[in-house]
Amino acid sequence: MTSQHLSEAELLLAVVDAADLAAEPNAHLGACPVCRDAREHLQARFLRLGRTARELAPAPTRPFRLPSQDAAAARWRFKPLWAMGLAAAIVLAVIAGRGMWPSSSAPVPTAAMLEADRRLSEAVDALVADALPVSFQHLASLDEQETEVDPQIDEDDQDDQELIDWVVPPVEAEDDSLT
Repeated sequence: MTSQHLSEAELLLAVVDAADLAAEPNAHLGACPVCRDAREHLQARFLRLGRTARELAPAPTRPFRLPSQDAAAARWRFKPLWAMGLAAAIVLAVIAGRGMWPSSSAPVPTAAMLEADRRLSEAVDALVADALPVSFQHLASLDEQETEVDPQIDEDDQDDQELIDWVVPPVEAEDDSLT
């Protein structure tokens, strides 16, 4: 490595902890004045950065200390365990006590309920078979024998016949219009 100088990563490692630097780059650092100057320059930059940070950082408003491990602190450490145990006991009591409370399950079907269901099914089947009300079923009938003529309309009355022909044109009129 005598022909090449140390890389930035190797110089950084030499500044932070020279013991972590491999044997060959460490030997090069001892022999090469360019790499030694680069390491010293990098070290000087870090020292200036630390000095600037100390100058610009605000002073603490009160002193601080890391808490020491004493018996009182150890007691507080087990308090969450007591809380979790108490919560588990409450959940277990609720689950066990639930069997004693009356349940709100679905009611058992009775004969009256079954009869009402049967009547509803019959009504639905009747609607499926013929959905028209009884009063309108004669209008939808295709069988001429079943349809009755309304006794209110007199076939001799010309006005009534024209109204009926206007609402429901006769079949002969449709045949004439097609030709």
